[in-house]
Amino acid sequence: MRNQSGYIFIIMLLALAVSSMIFMRKSMSLSSRKYAREEATMQALAQARDALVGYALTYRDMHDTEVFGYLPCPDSSDKAGIFHPGDGSAAGNCGQAGQASIGLLPYRTLQLPDLRDADGNCLWYAVSGSHKNNPKGSDADAPLLLNGDLRGQFRIRDTSGNLLVTPDDAQGGAVAVIFAPGPALAGQARSPTGYPCSADPSEYAKYIDVVPSFPNDDATFTQGQVDSAINNDSVLWITAREVYARISLRADFRNPSDAAPIGQINRFLDETRAALEYKIQDDLLNHAGIPTASLPTALRPPATQVSYASYYQQFPGKLIGEPPAIAALFDAKYTSYLVNWRDHLRYAVCSNVSSGCFTVAGQQDCRGVLLFGGERVGGGLRSTAEKVSSSLTPPPPPPPLSAFLVNYFEPAGGGLDILASAGTAYTGATQYADAHRSADVGKCLFPGTFTALKNAAASFVVSTSPEAPAAFVDPLAATLFLGSPAAIDAAGCIWAPGRLTLDSGLRAYFKFNIAMHGEGFVFAIVDGNPSLNGNPPGCGAAGNALGYAGSLFGTLNYPKIGLEIDTRQSPVRNDPGADHFAFVYWGGIDSTSDDNTHGAGVPGSATQPFNPRRLTTDKGISSVKESDTYLPYAGSLPVNTDIHVRFDLTRRYPVPVAAKRGEYQLRVYVASKFGDCQLADFRNLAADLNRLCKQAEKISDTVLIDDIAELGPAMQSIYAGFTSGQTAASAQQISITDFMLRSF
Repeated sequence: MRNQSGYIFIIMLLALAVSSMIFMRKSMSLSSRKYAREEATMQALAQARDALVGYALTYRDMHDTEVFGYLPCPDSSDKAGIFHPGDGSAAGNCGQAGQASIGLLPYRTLQLPDLRDADGNCLWYAVSGSHKNNPKGSDADAPLLLNGDLRGQFRIRDTSGNLLVTPDDAQGGAVAVIFAPGPALAGQARSPTGYPCSADPSEYAKYIDVVPSFPNDDATFTQGQVDSAINNDSVLWITAREVYARISLRADFRNPSDAAPIGQINRFLDETRAALEYKIQDDLLNHAGIPTASLPTALRPPATQVSYASYYQQFPGKLIGEPPAIAALFDAKYTSYLVNWRDHLRYAVCSNVSSGCFTVAGQQDCRGVLLFGGERVGGGLRSTAEKVSSSLTPPPPPPPLSAFLVNYFEPAGGGLDILASAGTAYTGATQYADAHRSADVGKCLFPGTFTALKNAAASFVVSTSPEAPAAFVDPLAATLFLGSPAAIDAAGCIWAPGRLTLDSGLRAYFKFNIAMHGEGFVFAIVDGNPSLNGNPPGCGAAGNALGYAGSLFGTLNYPKIGLEIDTRQSPVRNDPGADHFAFVYWGGIDSTSDDNTHGAGVPGSATQPFNPRRLTTDKGISSVKESDTYLPYAGSLPVNTDIHVRFDLTRRYPVPVAAKRGEYQLRVYVASKFGDCQLADFRNLAADLNRLCKQAEKISDTVLIDDIAELGPAMQSIYAGFTSGQTAASAQQISITDFMLRSF
């Protein structure tokens, strides 16, 4: 009996062990399956999240007139046309500007497969009104400026109700939330529809367990638990800070101005600088230097426009405020940056821009200063209380806008010294740098000289023979005349008043009209050293020397650069068989007679640059031809027709300055009618024409010029003007009007 009892006990133990093992296996199997389901759901959510971040990160790549950071609308029930609710395509628009929107994940728009949770449900998606792509929130009525400070509208709570994300935290709230709804809970009657996802996007409350009503600009979402009978939603989100941090890593966003590609923040600031400089040019040309076009403003919607002086303390000698209306002067691809980053911009201009009153990073004689406030010092996004309110409507109550400046600009040589004190010196950075994102950026506006025939015709200097005058100025008509209708051998030159400083380059515009065909003329830039070319310069020889080469009433000594506009072909000058535009330099160094002879000089030489000759291979010479879109004439320039010329010169030293060898990049644009480029672009000397519009240059060239050791840097100062020559057989009459020149 005792033995039998022992056997029975052992058998019971074995049975118990087997039962336990079966139970454990079942439990482990259930746990594994549960884990696998959770893992599958989280993988789907993570894939959707990555795709949404990628969409924001590349938005400008697909929409080249917008900024980065926008997110798509959900797949909603208000779609029409070829797109249907639940098909994975984003709605064309979703709600009002600034309003959050909710619906199904637009997986097709995100180039994703039909992502679903472990229970076969399509994923859901809510997007903040701050970051949705249509309608955008940066209009006058809802000025949500999409930049590094823009916060999302969503809060996220954990299963215990604790806030994980809020718009006021360092991460700036959630801009998007993705949901995996899990199995239906009690009371959620999910009736299948004919839609591809078998879900009506308008019935989000049947899928998302704890959800506020929409539209909602301040929504809170709660994480669920898989086995919960109250909330079994799995949730992932994207924060505002995360989106901007990823965007700011892009080279084409953060790069300096001299990198390839140019960083878009720096390109935007360069566009703003150029637009403001054009406004200053207008004041120099038309308003006796009194800021009118360039007057600062307090930037507001037109209905509530107020003056800069109402919101900014003013100081003697300068005017402080925000940039005036400049969007029309922008490259269309950067207008969106002006819209969305305008709260970071401030502007100061001299009370009279006839001369400069600011010093910016050592650059003196700046007629204005553009200031850009970088990221918040210490990182993170600026809070609502820290943000400048200049773009809000209605106007903010006191304190005035100037009280917010400390939240954007820095003291001790930074923007505050210009904006909040009588100071006129800025010593901070001059371009946005990734390593110092919080630093102010200051741009010197319109340094250098500006000369306009309209304002200074009486001061232009004529150099010609008194016995045979071949150049004269009509001050009342503000017109220069080259040549003489009389049948004489003569040369005539007209020089803009005074020596001009040449640093990094110059730009010029003029309009000419041929009344009588003759030899032609040259727009000439000669070294301003008085020991070389006098004060002012004289004039070269008559006839086909065009007053540029040779010696008759003086000599134009090298170094020099000429734009030849030749209207008579001369074999001795190696001219092509048609009227032509060409760069000419100085031929050989032992004689001035070949200075405008094509083919003279040595290719690649910095001592005697090569004068372009070959029409087929040399970019620095081009004949007049009928196929030219902007100058469509067959071989010969027309009479009594306005021809517009734009000349851009940029100088840099690509090798150490001690080498004293400058690289001169030259571009000339010519038009008698306009296309991509308009007359206003030709006349805008604030930026190179190839930055303002798309017209191809007529001629271009790059030459090296050695500095002159015994006399100092070549062309440290210059004279600019027009030279011409004629013979008794080639009398001519050419008028030049609307001449402007800026050196910088």
